[in-house]
Amino acid sequence: MQVEVFCRNKKRQDLIEKLALFFANELNLVRSKKELTIYTVTDYRKKMGFTGSTVKPNNNSIAILIDSRLGYEKMVLTLAHEMVHVKQFALGQLRPEKYGSNTGYWFWKGRRMANDYAMSPWEDEAYKKEGCLAEHAKKWLRLLP
Repeated sequence: MQVEVFCRNKKRQDLIEKLALFFANELNLVRSKKELTIYTVTDYRKKMGFTGSTVKPNNNSIAILIDSRLGYEKMVLTLAHEMVHVKQFALGQLRPEKYGSNTGYWFWKGRRMANDYAMSPWEDEAYKKEGCLAEHAKKWLRLLP
């Protein structure tokens, strides 16, 4: 998986890139042909109501938007959560779909799902995996020179 990070702070940019590649490895996405772009956005949580989100602009790319003002712990946890969604998009488990003028339908493992995003199985999976992924990443980062 190719990863590109856009961030004003070079040190944070490097950290986010290392973390994204670590998570890609943990989630078996290293060989994926998808391109991942990560953008840090000032006050994203204030503007949108959450710390990060994952979108799939086209078949070959996936993007993560993450609040640039998150502290270290919350940034690692948010990135871990969003990387689970990257895996779901990359493997085709999760996909947004349009029907005529209606938008916002989601397909999970081939089945059309109700619009209750917060109670969805893909969010459940991301919340279950984020803590373990974040802890592995923090241990791994301590081992780096």
